[in-house]
Amino acid sequence: MIRRPPRSTLFPYTTLFRSPEGLHINELKQSGSSITIDGLAESNGRVSAYMRNIDSSEWMTKPRLQVIESIRKDGRGSKFILVAQQSAPKTDDENAEGL
Repeated sequence: MIRRPPRSTLFPYTTLFRSPEGLHINELKQSGSSITIDGLAESNGRVSAYMRNIDSSEWMTKPRLQVIESIRKDGRGSKFILVAQQSAPKTDDENAEGL
């Protein structure tokens, strides 16, 4: 039988790298609970989709776009830097209490 590792060990992979097609992460930096993500995207819409993925994660919150700039003259392709906060999922007791 194959066992999955505990959910906490999957955090970096399931949240950070669940990116839409056409979005590439170049660099990750963590300072305390703040995570800075530097990357390239085919469009601003891809960055928005990635931010929604982060926002819906139980491991990260508050995605905030710091920089987005076009890298091609035709407006396609963007370099971005966004910051999100690492968080811990609610425990079963917290969910039961409605916290």
